[in-house]
Amino acid sequence: MSRLEVTLGEWLEFIEDTRAGGRLDENGRVEPECPSVRGEMAVMGLRPKVAILPNRPLIEKETGTDRWRLRKDLDGAFPAMGVSHFAAQEYAHWKTVRQPSDRKKFRFRLPMDLEWERAARGVDRRTYPWGNYRIWSFCWSLRGALEPAPNVVGISPFDESVFGVRDMAGSVLEHVDAPTVLRMKCYRGGSWDQPDDEYFRCASRNGINPEMDLRDSGFRLAADLEPIDGAGR
Repeated sequence: MSRLEVTLGEWLEFIEDTRAGGRLDENGRVEPECPSVRGEMAVMGLRPKVAILPNRPLIEKETGTDRWRLRKDLDGAFPAMGVSHFAAQEYAHWKTVRQPSDRKKFRFRLPMDLEWERAARGVDRRTYPWGNYRIWSFCWSLRGALEPAPNVVGISPFDESVFGVRDMAGSVLEHVDAPTVLRMKCYRGGSWDQPDDEYFRCASRNGINPEMDLRDSGFRLAADLEPIDGAGR
């Protein structure tokens, strides 16, 4: 399990690589290469395009070029935001296949639902990563921050589980690999834009259309530790 969430800087590297490879269309969408995304979209009868460019003005074009950059007031260490479940899966696949060929390959993916909960709650099934009592200032949340705005990943030292994983209560909502109902996908945790205590409890889960992104939706990666041959799923 990644200690920190995927950042905007890392997400921009993904966007630029797909642009340079000719996969990114004029609407910021790509044809998915991740087999599981292609399969799910086919089952749902969706067109085979995944939006990887946030539909909010977080990333902009450099003047006079085809390249993209972060908006000037944003920090590359902010968590990736405005990311759909399908786009997060596509990123995990991209990170898997782009590993150097002279090194062992590992399969990156979204955490499974119960993996995420275990990483957040530890062995004593605590309510929040730091314990059983709600303390808004212990995580980057709408009620705990001075203003409703994102901040860099890992900014809250108390929002850390017993396994050393950070930002599992606050920061951004995190996609996990689990269905809910009506072909929705699960997301976990609270965020800088959520006021409701329900979201910040480690056992809480909510559902979202896998094509949809929210302005505070992001993710972290998990990895299968055994080396793999060829491209990942």
